[in-house]
Amino acid sequence: MHTLWYHYDQQGLCAVECNGVVYHVKKNLQGDVVMLLNSEGDAVARYVYDAWGNHKVYDGITGNVIYDSNNYSPGSGVTYGYEDHIGVLNPFRYRSYYYDTETRYYYLQTRYYDPQVGRFINADAVDYADPQSLNGLNLYAYCGNDPVNSVDPGGNFVSTILGAAFGGLWGGILAAKQGKSFWKGAAVGAVTGALAGLAVDVGLATGGVGGIVLAGTLGFVAGFYGDIAGQMIVDEKKGYEVDLGQALASGVFTAVVNVATFGIGVLASKATEAVKPTGNIFAKVAKSVLPKYTPGSSWFIQASLGKILPFFPMLPGLICNREKQEQEPV
Repeated sequence: MHTLWYHYDQQGLCAVECNGVVYHVKKNLQGDVVMLLNSEGDAVARYVYDAWGNHKVYDGITGNVIYDSNNYSPGSGVTYGYEDHIGVLNPFRYRSYYYDTETRYYYLQTRYYDPQVGRFINADAVDYADPQSLNGLNLYAYCGNDPVNSVDPGGNFVSTILGAAFGGLWGGILAAKQGKSFWKGAAVGAVTGALAGLAVDVGLATGGVGGIVLAGTLGFVAGFYGDIAGQMIVDEKKGYEVDLGQALASGVFTAVVNVATFGIGVLASKATEAVKPTGNIFAKVAKSVLPKYTPGSSWFIQASLGKILPFFPMLPGLICNREKQEQEPV
């Protein structure tokens, strides 16, 4: 008989305690538990997964396989003699989901997921059906059949798409207001916005303080080099004519936007963990404006706000720029 306790911090599961012995959990960027460490920092168990969650567990000291989810020999995939190993006893594995060694299914709060076939074992609610999309009528699909970039229920890479959309829009508007090519500005803005949005998604996948630092730092890099590219492509400047001060300001602005979006994204992911987030104001807005409400729609609205709200302070500058152009003599 074993007694297991689970320890959590702001990033989720951080340690597993078995019979009074604490093992620290190490995860990758997608939330997979990849290693259990003892108090001295030595690996006692390692987990290796494919894209869908099928996996093997290795003893951290000997390197022997102690569990194989694809092994259907007697013993439910557990290597003889390792039944009491912490790597086998720990149920949190792929994407930090709860894994049942007897059924070989992952428990995802509302349904069970079978990694052998890459599908849930029962259908989702019919309210989630979307006849307009390729996978919209497949209510058994796991995270849109894209397990590499997504986590179900709350880990879609939405900010990358939104960053490209809003970045392209504002990049084109800024270029047009300056009498430059709208399409060049839109192209540079879309690429920069997509990279900045990807930085947010990576930050959200990482979580915690490290996620904030990643979102801000990578956002600064995207904004800085994106502005340099804009000056050279849209403004047609030579390399020595580039205004580095402007590029630095753009990098700082993008970093601030990303940190703000990260915070909204965290609130969104927490809201969508609940099947009925009735107490969430964004959920109420989504319910009031959308004919078919899902928790994902609340997520989308919040992520959109995270991308579009920081651009409102730019509007007075755009208006002033237009007025200045109108007042200049011809």
